[in-house]
Amino acid sequence: MVSPMVVSMAAIYDAFSELQGVRQYQELIDLELLKMGAFVAAEMTPQLWAASVKMPVLMAQVLEDSWTRNPEDAQKTFDLLASKDKELFWIENTTRGGSSTTGSLAGSSKGGARAPYLPPKTDTVRTWPSTYRAVGV
Repeated sequence: MVSPMVVSMAAIYDAFSELQGVRQYQELIDLELLKMGAFVAAEMTPQLWAASVKMPVLMAQVLEDSWTRNPEDAQKTFDLLASKDKELFWIENTTRGGSSTTGSLAGSSKGGARAPYLPPKTDTVRTWPSTYRAVGV
């Protein structure tokens, strides 16, 4: 599974509300979510189900994304994945996830250790999809 930007909603709400100067209202935001029939922020996290993921995983995250709490949030999700074959790539030199065109791949983390800040490793990104391609695809 190739999974870009696996983020917990609590991390997004916390970071975004801090940027907007309303961080002290997290409980009210959760209440409004409940009134709309949604889940509260803490219930909207991949960390709750990460232990069920046993297939190979390549996860890419923006290291200093200003709209979430990385590296803590992504690293926790990565560490909880049950997959024995997993890799985490940190994208550096940007604070924007998804829309940035100026980031660079920092390095990867296999197993449970946090990825060190390494020079870009594009070979793994190029070869990973063909290594785990489904039969007949």
